[in-house]
Amino acid sequence: IMALLLRLSPDGQRPPTPRLRFGFCGAAPLPANLWQRFEAIFGSPIYQGYGLTETTCWAVSTPPDQPRRYDTVGVPLDCEVRIDSAPFDDLEALVFAPSDAAASAGAAQGTGEVLIRGPIVGPGYYKNPRLTAECTTRDGFFRTGDLGFFDADGSLHISGRLKEVIIRNGTNIFSRDIDRVLCQHEAVKESKTLSVRDDLVGERVYSVCVLEEGHALTELALRKWAQERLSHHMWPDAVVFMGYLPAGAAGKISINTLRKIVAGELADEILGSLNSWRYKRAQPAGAIKP
Repeated sequence: IMALLLRLSPDGQRPPTPRLRFGFCGAAPLPANLWQRFEAIFGSPIYQGYGLTETTCWAVSTPPDQPRRYDTVGVPLDCEVRIDSAPFDDLEALVFAPSDAAASAGAAQGTGEVLIRGPIVGPGYYKNPRLTAECTTRDGFFRTGDLGFFDADGSLHISGRLKEVIIRNGTNIFSRDIDRVLCQHEAVKESKTLSVRDDLVGERVYSVCVLEEGHALTELALRKWAQERLSHHMWPDAVVFMGYLPAGAAGKISINTLRKIVAGELADEILGSLNSWRYKRAQPAGAIKP
């Protein structure tokens, strides 16, 4: 929505919105360049938040009374947020609540699954105690399935989904970290990094990018640019350019569709369907059969 609204002012002039005071943005990651450009043109602050259906509302939000930051989803609201880094390293879980976030500045950091506990979290899944138990820790934290970490200021950074961790040659790669770097390129509007199964290295890394209108860029040029800014183990195996990223009704990018596109599976499915009996040319009436 923000990207579409910016198209109303292609010359960068502020549109007449005297009643617009601020805006909230959620449901999907907000690229920093889009965020800053929208605020500059519309002249109103945008606050990003993070939450889930299971938390009933935002659990974390950009604080309006602190200096602007565009690399984080903010600080916890009426809840506790814990990082379970056990699957990735030996660090103990870190707990940050709104009251002790400042006092915990400078604590050891670790990337792991984001866990949430508090009055905003629902009591469980309707008539599904098994799923409720699977998504709830013994001490009452809800497992979000999202990966993240806290910085020294107590601000939460979302790294991606737990299921989207790419393991190539035994090394964990967080796709969100690659996308964050690629989106810093002036020609890249959006980026989504994903994995494709590979018998040799386990998973290969593909970055799908959408370019800004009027910009031209080659895969080789972008890969060289990214290699100067990414650790060697994070280098994408391939960069694919698309006109847009396929998304569902809620605006979230469809990873399964993207994976089928870059792996060539979607093309095979389409060709297979065209070869089915439903699409075969019908014989004209009265035609002589061989």
